[in-house]
Amino acid sequence: MTPFAYVFPVFFVTLWVTIGHMLAWAGGWHQLARRYVATDGFSGESHGFCSGEMGWTNYNGVLWLGTDGEGLRLAVMFPFRGGHPPLFLPWHEVRLGERKKRFLSGEWVTLHLGSEEDVRLCLPARKADALLPAGLARHSAPTGC
Repeated sequence: MTPFAYVFPVFFVTLWVTIGHMLAWAGGWHQLARRYVATDGFSGESHGFCSGEMGWTNYNGVLWLGTDGEGLRLAVMFPFRGGHPPLFLPWHEVRLGERKKRFLSGEWVTLHLGSEEDVRLCLPARKADALLPAGLARHSAPTGC
């Protein structure tokens, strides 16, 4: 075998993980992970293959979202997980922003995550309505996706 056959897989995996870390940094996931890394298993309602946007990062079909009486769990599916540890935010750290209609993609909802961080997570309204509790507090600033 040529040396290229040994070097390319290492190069590819390193590049893949590096890009994942860069996307986590650009979107705000890294910022949330400082305080909200999930430490145990999750037994609430969950939905996989979800789409959403966090900052400049578009998670198209790779988000895993879960809710229970305690809060919101976010995770990125395995091959895209580099730099994205699973997160768990208690409900008092999640605030509802505004709803906006987007051209060709329907209605989206903005969630403001973290009291100090205020990272915006935009989700399709159908998914957000199915997951979020009815009494979720509305955020005062009308900023959307």
